[in-house]
Amino acid sequence: IIDDVDKISLEKLKRQLRKLKTSLNVKQLHTLMLFGEVDESFVSILGDFFREANALRVLRLDKISFSVESILHNFSALVHLRYLYLGTKCEREMHLLLIISRFYHLRILYLGSWCQNCHLPKEFSNLVNMRRFYTPADELHSDIVNVGKLKHLEELMVFRVNKKFEGFEPCQLEHLTELRELGIYNLENIHTIEEAAKTNLGENIHLERLTLDWDNERSNIEPGVEAVVLESLQPHRYLQELCIRGHKGSSCPAWLGYKVTVETLHLSGVSWQCLPPLGKMWGLGKVVLEHIPAMEEFVIEQSFCKLIRVELVGLGSFGKWVASQDADHMFPLLQVLIIKDCPQLLELPFASQIVYTSDQGQNSDWFPKLQELQIEKCPELLLVAHIPWTETLHSVNISDVKLLDKLEYSKNSFVGGRCLDIAGKDDLQSLDEVVAFSKLACLERLLLHKCPALQSKHLLLLTSLKKLMVEGSDGVVVEGDVEWQHPLEHLVVQGEESCGKELTELLTHLPSISKLEIEKCEKITQLSVGLDVQQTTSSATEVEEKEEDDSGLLLLPAQLSGTLQLLSIRSCPELVLVDPPFLLARGGLQALRSLKTLQISLCPKILSAKSSPFCCPFPSSLQQLHVAGVEGMGTLGHLLTAGGQLIQLSICGSPGFFAGLNQELKQQLLNGGKEQELQQLVSPLNGCKLQELYTDDAMGILAVPICNLLSSSLSILIFCINQEMECFTKDQEDALHLLVSLQKLMFINLSKLQSLPAGLQKLTNLKELSVWSCPLVRSLPEDGLPKSLQELDVWRCGSAELTQQCQGLVGTIPKIFL
Repeated sequence: IIDDVDKISLEKLKRQLRKLKTSLNVKQLHTLMLFGEVDESFVSILGDFFREANALRVLRLDKISFSVESILHNFSALVHLRYLYLGTKCEREMHLLLIISRFYHLRILYLGSWCQNCHLPKEFSNLVNMRRFYTPADELHSDIVNVGKLKHLEELMVFRVNKKFEGFEPCQLEHLTELRELGIYNLENIHTIEEAAKTNLGENIHLERLTLDWDNERSNIEPGVEAVVLESLQPHRYLQELCIRGHKGSSCPAWLGYKVTVETLHLSGVSWQCLPPLGKMWGLGKVVLEHIPAMEEFVIEQSFCKLIRVELVGLGSFGKWVASQDADHMFPLLQVLIIKDCPQLLELPFASQIVYTSDQGQNSDWFPKLQELQIEKCPELLLVAHIPWTETLHSVNISDVKLLDKLEYSKNSFVGGRCLDIAGKDDLQSLDEVVAFSKLACLERLLLHKCPALQSKHLLLLTSLKKLMVEGSDGVVVEGDVEWQHPLEHLVVQGEESCGKELTELLTHLPSISKLEIEKCEKITQLSVGLDVQQTTSSATEVEEKEEDDSGLLLLPAQLSGTLQLLSIRSCPELVLVDPPFLLARGGLQALRSLKTLQISLCPKILSAKSSPFCCPFPSSLQQLHVAGVEGMGTLGHLLTAGGQLIQLSICGSPGFFAGLNQELKQQLLNGGKEQELQQLVSPLNGCKLQELYTDDAMGILAVPICNLLSSSLSILIFCINQEMECFTKDQEDALHLLVSLQKLMFINLSKLQSLPAGLQKLTNLKELSVWSCPLVRSLPEDGLPKSLQELDVWRCGSAELTQQCQGLVGTIPKIFL
């Protein structure tokens, strides 16, 4: 096994082989398996080691990019081989295949992707003992001339009938009596009963899987002849899987469903006026019906008790399900139901009045085992809510039906829990039409896109719901004056339909919200916090009297101050943060004492009503703050100094933020002239906890007071997306050197930056340095890099000189990426 072997291990392996050769009798070696990719230096050692290996029975070469004979010099003499596996690319393919054709004892042959476009030599049929022939593409099987000589063959995936060339006649199949799987293609080239009979399918008692295929692209169609031919291709009665494609006879063969009953039936592109009697096939477990123009109905019979999978695809006339009189249990074992491209289909088998009635006990017997439901491109299908939401159901994918663009359900989504994702169409009037809320008590995530309002009575039925996302929808309608609460934890509201008044009312009923996300809500123009739950009714009345026409105010109830941990506000261009009414709490968001993560982007006016440039509107409990595209940013001094919990900070598109911090420090100095207090504030011992900083304001952050403030805590610093900065000044470089705890430094998309800062070797703890998409940076710093550096990553900078410099550091820095 040579996979992932480093140079040291490879040398050790070579020594072991040399030692082994002294004790191993290679002449008597029967089995050789080589896993992994062999380099050229190793080929000669293997070639010398196996020079006398003439008695091999089993040979496997997993990955070879060289001639097989370079390892096995006497490869052509390995006539005792029973098993041969040749993996990836080989040289001189035809030469190699001619050699393989001499291995008369070969039973199992595996050829890798290298032979995908090869042609088999006519001598290949000399392998008279071969049982299995594995290829990357089944089509290679059709290239075996005189395949009838391979009497022990167990799988012939593709046999193409071609009477024009010797060796591909139907009679080639006559003596292949040990076949387990057979695919016969180009059956349009058989015209008589006698020719069809020569395939001898009825006598091949070992055959398990059979494909009969007429070319759909053929120009000449003879329905009468094809009907006779298919009738003569009757397999033995114990066949397990049958696939018939492209047959243009007017009826199915008389033997199908009576003399031959299979477990899997696949019919594609047939022109039959009537389907075979599926109800006669008591062992039928899988049915695939596709592109059958005449099929108008699917008859459900009692005998479908073993049916596990049904696929109906491209049935242009299929419009209804018909239940036979004895079909009282429908599909008791059905696990997978797939329906695609059926433009006339109006309903599903569980869409009848039988399933509508909730008090009929037999409904649970119809689909008790259903696991997967997939429906696509059935534009007339009126999808009702009564999908069988059984405990076994783990996947539903529905798209392009009458009321819905999509409905996706996953029992175990990658983000965790049971999730339902619905996107409605304009004619969807109520969610009751597509969702049975009473059966979804275990649902944990609900995503609504362009849907009617979710009524509070529906929400209360979803007792396990943890996350609700409403996008471009009418939101949630709170009905009546009845007091109620729901344990929802995560609420996402997106789209211009949402207004502040409705959202305020909803939040008063959600006391457990820990994550709140608001995006593209243009109707929400004001944000405030601090309204007490007990005062909601009276206060709301007073607010209405003051601002009768203003529904844009979003009041976060005071009850959220102890639960809300994440608040995200994005793309609300008119939103302004205002003081709470009646002064029930501190200004801004400071009343949200449990808030740990705050994200604000593309809300330029949100801080425009702030009373003082030195008054921070954010609570000191914040651990992560991400701000982008916000005007009038003041400072966050109290978040960075003693008492602040901020660990991660991202500031982009908000000029003047760091200048404000510098100004605050200077202002504190001027207010009383206490220089000692200022030095204590910016001292590394000030308790600052900030570890990660992302910013496009390199010039603002690199000031001595700020870098002193961050020197003992900051471990990751990323300068990104600055299209103005050309270089670092001496003062900025000196400030950067103060960040002695820095371990990771990145420069990303700085289009005008011409050089990296000097003196990086002073950052003695720096382990990672990355320079991405900085096209004008031509070289590394002249005074070198820190000895602590473990990783250097330079990507899309376009400088040959910079690349050459990095290549010259190979061996001195453990990881270099270019």
